[in-house]
Amino acid sequence: MAAPAPSAEIWNSLFMMYVTSAVVISAVVLAILGYFVLRYRQPSSSLADGGQDEPEFRIGAEPTRGSAKVAIALSVILGLLFVGLTASTFSAMEFMEEIPEDNPDALHIKVTAFQWGWQFTYPNGRTITGELRVPVNTPIVLEITSRDVFHTFAIAAFKVKKDAIPDRINFAWFEAKEAGEYRIQCYELCGTGHAKMIATLLAMEPEQFEAWYGKLSEEKG
Repeated sequence: MAAPAPSAEIWNSLFMMYVTSAVVISAVVLAILGYFVLRYRQPSSSLADGGQDEPEFRIGAEPTRGSAKVAIALSVILGLLFVGLTASTFSAMEFMEEIPEDNPDALHIKVTAFQWGWQFTYPNGRTITGELRVPVNTPIVLEITSRDVFHTFAIAAFKVKKDAIPDRINFAWFEAKEAGEYRIQCYELCGTGHAKMIATLLAMEPEQFEAWYGKLSEEKG
């Protein structure tokens, strides 16, 4: 299933990269563990005679205790994997922090949190509570703040989340790729009504949005 937004796509790719790396590393570790268990298990004959033929264990380098080349190779591979995952993580974070403020096609919307709901103010000055309508394939820049206590604005389907703090504006952005209805929810415990602090994100085709927004502007006037 295709991701509904670029932000969701990049985070899903990053998640799958981590999962794949974990599965591969686990498989290699289990394979090595199985090899050593089978290769160096104590023979049943030595158990029968009381283990008298068992060699004395000594600390130090011995030919039968592995290869330094293999250890170095594994260390290099793990190091490269760690660097690659770290670079990918920072790249995803940088992508989400690059607010397209200078994009002439971007739609700027003010988001105000309150106990317990969400208000959205459009460039025409119209404020709507509980519903955010946006056109698809258009960068949406959100200016997020709070009227009372700390909240967290989040669109789980888009992997977008930003704190709403009184007397402060935090910026977030997203771009819906598919028309549809998505949930906006608070992710910061903010009082007895926290669980019901939900709004609806309605992604619309550009023509439908323009018709709705024009009507909204007329009603405002």
